[in-house]
Amino acid sequence: MNKGALFGGVILIGYLAFEVYTINQARYQMEGPYIFGQFVSANYAYTTCRSPNELQSERFARNFTAIRARAVRELSQAHPDANDQDIHRMLEERAAQSTLTAGDIIRGKGCDDIEVWKLLRRFDNYTELNIG
Repeated sequence: MNKGALFGGVILIGYLAFEVYTINQARYQMEGPYIFGQFVSANYAYTTCRSPNELQSERFARNFTAIRARAVRELSQAHPDANDQDIHRMLEERAAQSTLTAGDIIRGKGCDDIEVWKLLRRFDNYTELNIG
């Protein structure tokens, strides 16, 4: 076997592995429980560093309710043996972790840091959605 063909085969395998990894990452970021955690961290950052007005709070709450329902539905499908209490506990654990992560960033870097700005921007974006 010549070295060029072998090298090409290695490159092809590496590329395919990268594509599979990328697709799995994108799929994960579209799952309800992941998005639920993103909503929680954005809300924590916004309510810590700013004060949402009444309209923002209403819009966010409406969309958060829809995302929470989606997360419950997806967790129920992924864990058919889990009861409502188990699903609620899973979501509460995710919410606690998301809040802790956002809190750590804010305490460590302050509200003016770029990572916090991203969370604040995410909150603004979530208020503009029309999913609930």
